[in-house]
Order: sequence, then C-alpha cells, then structure tokens
Amino acid sequence: EMLYQLSYQIAFWFNGCKYSRIYTIIQSLNSLKFAMLLMTDEPHNVVKFKGLIVLLGYMGCGKSTVGRLLAKYLDLPFVDLDQHIESELGSSIPEIFDQKGAIYFREEEHRGLTKVLNSQKTLVLSLGGGAPCYHDNMETINKATPHTFYLAPSVAELSTRLFDKR
Repeated sequence: EMLYQLSYQIAFWFNGCKYSRIYTIIQSLNSLKFAMLLMTDEPHNVVKFKGLIVLLGYMGCGKSTVGRLLAKYLDLPFVDLDQHIESELGSSIPEIFDQKGAIYFREEEHRGLTKVLNSQKTLVLSLGGGAPCYHDNMETINKATPHTFYLAPSVAELSTRLFDKR
C-alpha cells in the first residue's frame, strides 16, 4: 500500500530575504503554530518553546544573524555550528581546510552536528552552508527536529552580501 504525503511551502520575506520551509501534512499543525508565534511582534504571546530549531541555507544567507535574533526573541541559547567546530578544534574553518583538508573538516562537522543534536537541548542552531550536503546530516537533522528552516535570499541579495566582502 502506498502512502502519499501532501507537501507545501510556507515562505515569508524579512529584511530583503525570503525564508521558506517545506512542510508535510504530518508536520503542518505544530510547525504552523510555531511559525505564527515567530511572526508576532508581541513577546507576551510567545510560549516557552521546547525543542531544537535548525537554520540552514547557502553561505551568506543570514543563518547566524537570524539565529542570534531568533534565539534572543525566544530566550534560547544559540549555537553556530562553525563556531562550535572552531572552538572544539582550536582552529578557524579556513585553517582547518588548509591544514587538514575538506574531508577532515566534513567529518568533524558531522561529529559536531551529531554532538549538538544528541544533546537534546532546546536551542537555535545555525549550520554552515555545506553541512546539510555531506554524510547523512540532513536525515539526522530531520530525525532530530521538525523545526528546520531554509533561509533563501535572492541571488541578487547573496551576490551583494558575498561580493561586497571580497
């Protein structure tokens, strides 16, 4: 017997960026309630959130910036996975790539992600741009939480952010 799932996308714009999430019917009720809480400007309407919120997207899309703001708004701890890895290894991401290579970095990234997810702490986590693409990271994230948000600014906005820094 085959089971079909209805899926749909919720998107909204904030500060020139499009933020979207693809939902399945199973996730819809809780995720929609959660999204509505986030969109209100009235902190007294926010209930104490318990769980893990994961932000992912391309380099420069605003994961760390939005993550810090969201964590502050929800009064939750914030973890930037790249900063977590740098702290654990005692080197910057570029140094790790230069000295140990991409494969070593991706293994350490997977290890760090798994450690954060297995902690089962309530927090906001921003991933590095490539984190969902390696190992079974995206599957692991999806098993850990239904609150995964893909931040998707326009190509023009990304170009402005990334090329202005170079």
